[in-house]
Amino acid sequence: MNNESKAFIYEDHVLFNKNKTTLIAYRAKETNYTIPNSVTTIGERAFLGCQSLTSINIPNSVTTIGERAFLGCKSLTSINIPNSVTTIGKRVFWGCQSLTSINIPNSVTTIEDCAFSCCGSLSSITIPSSVVTIIGNPFYLWHGNLNNESRAFIYEDHVLFNKNKTTLIAYRARETNYTIPNSVTTIGNGAFGGCGSLTNINIPNSVTTIGERAFRWCQYLTDDIFFIPNSVTTIGNRAFERCESLTFIYIPDSVTTIGNRAFQGCSSLTNINIPNSVTTIGVGAFCNCIDLRSYIKSDIIQRFGEKVFNF
Repeated sequence: MNNESKAFIYEDHVLFNKNKTTLIAYRAKETNYTIPNSVTTIGERAFLGCQSLTSINIPNSVTTIGERAFLGCKSLTSINIPNSVTTIGKRVFWGCQSLTSINIPNSVTTIEDCAFSCCGSLSSITIPSSVVTIIGNPFYLWHGNLNNESRAFIYEDHVLFNKNKTTLIAYRARETNYTIPNSVTTIGNGAFGGCGSLTNINIPNSVTTIGERAFRWCQYLTDDIFFIPNSVTTIGNRAFERCESLTFIYIPDSVTTIGNRAFQGCSSLTNINIPNSVTTIGVGAFCNCIDLRSYIKSDIIQRFGEKVFNF
């Protein structure tokens, strides 16, 4: 890479803005790196896929770690988050599979969706008392021990809720059967994603929204008929993707929207009803639903087009 622009600084294979306050792209092959004290922002994807990097030192000048900043840094074993960072962005540490420990400082107020996904060597995470906002499920596809010190959330029986228990953020239990509390109105993005032990779930009539990836990869989730309650209006993108054991899903008249790839890869699904209340079905919603009865498939295509079976 070469840089001829005065708006940026490129030195030692690292790209910054001209004031060196934002680290834009790390392109070196070093195993250890210390970010300069001038940097306040680690940009989106700044260290994306840097597989040689094993440790990094972040100075107290940094306040923001952008989305996907360290995604796929498979060799990263050690990282310090200084007591100046306020937000841990979306998918920041996704796939940092060698990371063994991480300390979230009391300066952090927001942790975003999938921040620690697929960090297979990370044994535990503590939500500090300073955190007041969690967006989506930062712990999606991570199976270590979670501790909570924040009064903005309730963590009981290995299930994380907001403080009013109206949003179910993360189901981390190992039970085969679970009944969602009647207080819950929203099943958050990725809340049950990858729960390999879950076979049966009861969704109460209080629930109005099933978020994106809510039950994605719950491959043993099954019922003779899987009932979505007559309170749900929205089934989010990829909500039931790869729920490979579901055979019959009942969608009530309250539902108006089914998101992209909502039931993609539900390979055992033979029967599903689409009520007249549904006005929108996203792209690929039933892609690879190979056992779906032909007359049902024909009816869905006639009403919503081929796009719901393709992506």
